[in-house]
Amino acid sequence: MPYLSLLRRDWKAVGLLLLVCTFFILIPNLKGSTVLTDPFHEGEYFAIAVNYFSLKPQSFQPLSIHGALDFIPALIARHWWGDDRYFLPTAAIYAALNIAAAALLLLITHTLCKTRPYQWILLLGMAVAAPFFVGYRDLLLLASLYCFLVLSDKPRNTGHIGLLVVLGALIGFGMFWSFDRGIATVVCVGPAMLLMAWYNRINLVAAAAFGVTVLVLGLFFQGFSISGYLENLSVLLQTSGQWSYGWRLDTAILTAFVVLINLWAIILAIRAYLLSSIGGQDLARTLALLLLSAIMLKIGVNRADVEHVFYGLWAPLLLTLSLARSTFTISRLILLAPLIITIGAALSFKFHHVGFFLIACLLVYICVPHRELGDFRPSHLLPVTLIGVCALAVLYSGLKHFREGQYQWVTHLISPPGNTEAVTQGVKWASQRLLQSQASCVFDLSNNGVINGLLSLPSCTRFTYPVYAAAQHEAELISALTNTAPSAIVYSSTFPSYSIDGKTMRERFKALDSYLTARYPREECANGYCVRYLGAGG
Repeated sequence: MPYLSLLRRDWKAVGLLLLVCTFFILIPNLKGSTVLTDPFHEGEYFAIAVNYFSLKPQSFQPLSIHGALDFIPALIARHWWGDDRYFLPTAAIYAALNIAAAALLLLITHTLCKTRPYQWILLLGMAVAAPFFVGYRDLLLLASLYCFLVLSDKPRNTGHIGLLVVLGALIGFGMFWSFDRGIATVVCVGPAMLLMAWYNRINLVAAAAFGVTVLVLGLFFQGFSISGYLENLSVLLQTSGQWSYGWRLDTAILTAFVVLINLWAIILAIRAYLLSSIGGQDLARTLALLLLSAIMLKIGVNRADVEHVFYGLWAPLLLTLSLARSTFTISRLILLAPLIITIGAALSFKFHHVGFFLIACLLVYICVPHRELGDFRPSHLLPVTLIGVCALAVLYSGLKHFREGQYQWVTHLISPPGNTEAVTQGVKWASQRLLQSQASCVFDLSNNGVINGLLSLPSCTRFTYPVYAAAQHEAELISALTNTAPSAIVYSSTFPSYSIDGKTMRERFKALDSYLTARYPREECANGYCVRYLGAGG
């Protein structure tokens, strides 16, 4: 097996590598449909954005669900494609941001392994895994981390002032882009940059750029107010506990796996530090990745399911990769490798997701250093072979989706369908009922933001999705409905977002339900949705 480093450029091989990596990044991220079939998650694209162009804006600023990422893509799509056909282009922008995030993770991987032999194996493996790990929420976090890693290569260099400014601006914008990822960026990069500033004060330029960016965005741009940011953050902290699954068996298994991977990486980092193989410029880098692993672990296990746990798995891989060099040894710890691979295989079998097995194989391969340029042993061959098996599984899945026509939606971007053609029949029916009733705002217990977008109407309460409110906010919801008095509301739906975690909205807010059934007595149902109408005395 030939040695290939991107530092010793064989351009044909590099081109082939980039082509294959791009292919594996695109396979999961371009799967879709011309119809928005998930009005809960895809509705987040529009529910907040309508407040910036609605003809009936509310007097209050609605709470963003995740951050500026909930409205910027829709505003861009609406500007370029028009207000009657921007739904599909908005989904395409999010797909493009997912691809960009995966590409950034690959770039970070290359930065951390650029002196490692056979780095193409890691890049291919990470290209297969990246769509599981990261998405548009992580975009600014990854961009900031990449800039930091470039700077940490030469912490005493004074010629990187421009990059320091870019880093500070990215972290500042990232605070608003995604609330939790923005905090993660500050927590991991901030202390590491201060450590670098201890050696060279020029690195404080990044802190200054961060402060200026936050102030400029917070004071001069709608949707980025500092007071609004603090309000959103406060509500997120108040309501975060309601998203935990509690101690279910599947949740406990997934949590244990994520904790195991993170503990493995943290133990290796501490061991490397105690053996004095971390020093100088590596210390700031290791500190950043340690802190990132800790906070992403918290994010990943807060709602430990097959989708969310991957949030807590990519940072420990990067941390381990930053330690793996020719002088790196793990001695008897490598005996745990078969156990890790077996656990990953068992989880992939149980949850029908190849990602767990792939992550285990990647971690084991990273932990087996190459002693010299041509060093490739059976201990390398086994995880590499298994990584190849995972890649074939992803390829098979992509071919299956291609046969099912799940990539054809991309061809419709040249002339996107109208918004009404890009939604389900149930969404269309419920929207028409609210429109015919001349509702001035949307109150939707099905938690479906696509209805807001289709009608260009804001929500009746500051909680765009009522499910994001907690029990202590129930009186506020009732008060807001009393004040806005919409002529019709979306009362229920057979779509899963009405009964998240098996708990219906009626069960979540019993006092609100009593209020609604009394004030909105007439009910009409069709296509999986039920709409209630304001009574004569309402």
